[in-house]
Formats: sequence, C-alpha cells, structure tokens
Amino acid sequence: MTMREPVDHRTPRDELEENEEVHDQAEMPADALRHIFAWMLDGKSLAAVATRTYVVAYMVSPDVIDGMTLNQIAQMSGHGRSATHNLAHEFEQIFKVKSPHARSEEARKRCADAYRKANGYKPHAYNPLSKTK
Repeated sequence: MTMREPVDHRTPRDELEENEEVHDQAEMPADALRHIFAWMLDGKSLAAVATRTYVVAYMVSPDVIDGMTLNQIAQMSGHGRSATHNLAHEFEQIFKVKSPHARSEEARKRCADAYRKANGYKPHAYNPLSKTK
C-alpha cells in the first residue's frame, strides 16, 4: 500500500510572501509606489486607469487636482458616481489612507442617525432568518 503525498493548498502568493525578505528603509517607498502604480494600472481601459489615477490624487493630495470631488471625477471620466466612490473606498481599504475630505466615523454615525430620524426609519419587525414564527 502506497502513501499519498499531502496536498499543497498554498497559492503562488503564499509562496512569495514566505520568501519575502525584510526590505531596508530605502526600498520601502519604492515598494509602496510599485503597489500604488499596480493598483492604478489595474483598470481595464485607459479611462479606467485615468479614473483610478484621479482617485489616488483625491485620496493623497486633493490640491493636485484643484480640489475636485469624487462626483466631478466621475462626471469627467464618464464612470458612474457610485463606481468612483467604490474605487475610493477600495483604495482606502487596501492602502489604509484616509482622504482629507473624509468624514470621521462619529460624523458618519451622526449623519446616518439624522437621516433615519428624518425619514422615519424603523427596524423591520419581520426577520426571514429567524427561527421563530
């Protein structure tokens, strides 16, 4: 009876991360720029790459794009407003960068509470996932 070899479920990314060496301080900014450029160039078209580039400028230094808002970036690029906002949120999540225009979590909560109060929001009494009937 022969023994089977264990199955290796690692991905190529896992292997790269294991072999990654600690970079010296001079390589760190270059590595960060490489990741940002890779994210920007991940767009499927030239317009998508341009939108991502403007989103990076909006998130890092809005004065570079004369203080354009995400809505203005969306209109200029021809992409939807929500798609542009989603790109900004994705960039924020990946690179842990908050835009200077971003509201604090406390301000977001206050705005959501005020919206719910103004629109008569009430939690739904019926929960389809509850086991009780």
